[in-house]
Amino acid sequence: MEKKRQRRSLGILQEYLTRLETTPGPKTLVYFHEKSTAHPVKTFGLCSSLEDVVGNLVEELERIGGAATSAQTRIMAAYVGTLGSREHPWAINFSANLVDGTGGSYNRGSGGLKALLRDAAAVCRLTLGFRTRENERGKVLQARVTIGGKALPNLYRVAIGTGRVPAAAARNPHSDPVPAVADDLVIQVVPLEWTNGRWKIAAYLGLPRNARGEVAVDVALRLEDGSTLPSLSELEPGEYEVAAYLRSTKAERIWVARERFILPDATATTAHAFGPVILAPDRRALRYLWPRGSERQSVGYGPASSTISYGATLTAVTWLCGPRAELASIRWIASNGLPAFRVEGQVQRMEPGCTRIIDNWTVSREAFSAGRYDYVVATRVADRQVARQFSASFAVGE
Repeated sequence: MEKKRQRRSLGILQEYLTRLETTPGPKTLVYFHEKSTAHPVKTFGLCSSLEDVVGNLVEELERIGGAATSAQTRIMAAYVGTLGSREHPWAINFSANLVDGTGGSYNRGSGGLKALLRDAAAVCRLTLGFRTRENERGKVLQARVTIGGKALPNLYRVAIGTGRVPAAAARNPHSDPVPAVADDLVIQVVPLEWTNGRWKIAAYLGLPRNARGEVAVDVALRLEDGSTLPSLSELEPGEYEVAAYLRSTKAERIWVARERFILPDATATTAHAFGPVILAPDRRALRYLWPRGSERQSVGYGPASSTISYGATLTAVTWLCGPRAELASIRWIASNGLPAFRVEGQVQRMEPGCTRIIDNWTVSREAFSAGRYDYVVATRVADRQVARQFSASFAVGE
């Protein structure tokens, strides 16, 4: 039982280190523990020969060292247990193995704890989240930080940004999609509505196949600088990140998925696209909405992240925004780079400056053989007659 508990804890730590790879620059992580051990059998005074049966956690610690190196993170192991206890020498052995190769250090007792934390704090940055009212965004506020019930002596000025980015910095992150693995947690953002200069969006979650039992899901929407947005916020054009965390009771692991995306500005001087995004039938998929309280819904379809079965109907959504809206668009399915057949659906002119294209098609045996396909949108600006193409991929199989 003790080995199972510690293996789960180390798995969560490794997952967190993997997420830190997206944060640039060197980092320091402080790991507090009291009775952790790499050798549960020996720690609790059992026969040493049982370790051949029960095993140890040395390999898990080696994987954490590799993950820390990839994330440019040094680990500081802070032992907060009792000096002289039965578990003490094994806990120190655990600390030494945990920090090995990461450039970190560890303490042997309470006497070295303050020095260890002082060393960690010298290079650490504390990230705080603020929850503000909608009318306070963009204003300079005063904030006081309290840690452990004790207020720090200084007041801080805090400005909650709007998340806007210059039009020239906008890009289309969906033009070259990376196929996802069916055992991953997958997240896909789709704009729903553009009204009065603000967006309403949905985030679709495709759950891993091996996420068994009850699942707990937490979804957060953040500005480019990492600050979390209130769930009732309508979104201005700009760059955002949506992050999802899923825990499965039976699989005993945690999945993490993130997507950075740019909501186009219809008033910008250059045209931008969002998509195409392909959605597929998925009875386990979940949807979270902004700005409607981010409530969780089961809608029966989600990201087309795994192989599509015959008989399924796919939906592709593309947004085109900016001046001189595209007056003509042609959409087709391509195989090996060559057009196979055209698809036709809805082309809706939205308020003002944006066009939404929604196409549907059924994956039939007559039209599709097993393999990979591209959904392609080609548009032309009327005054220049210059075609632009955007595409998204999907796979078909049994």
